[in-house]
Amino acid sequence: MTTEHSTDLTSTSSSVLARAHLREHRQQHEELTTKRNAIDATEFHAIIPINDYPQKARWRVTNKETMVQLIDMTGASVTNKGIYYEPGKEPPPEGPPKLHLLIESNEEWRVEQAVREIKRLLVEASAAALQAEMRNPTAPSGRYSVV
Repeated sequence: MTTEHSTDLTSTSSSVLARAHLREHRQQHEELTTKRNAIDATEFHAIIPINDYPQKARWRVTNKETMVQLIDMTGASVTNKGIYYEPGKEPPPEGPPKLHLLIESNEEWRVEQAVREIKRLLVEASAAALQAEMRNPTAPSGRYSVV
């Protein structure tokens, strides 16, 4: 009778140990998944609205070459978001937001540096667009003109 009882204890102990090991494995997996998700999420971000700037200024900060330079220079992620809305138009409540840039990084100084550079580019390109319009006010604003 003692032998049967010790066999029952052994199988019960093995079952308890297996459940404890499984719980520990699940907990480690959850902790690893949480850490991985935290790495993907950035700690700092900024949003720069660009919808209302002149078309040439919007193009200047959203073209591929400028975006690559910004990312290389600052180390921050720069993403073009939203869609363009004509002056005076507002996005619908459930629609996409106005055109803007999202700057993200885990280091605040990188975000700040990217914001400063983007604002500098926007001011520079806006001034150039205004000067071009003042030199030739009858010129079409687009790339092509209809003859």
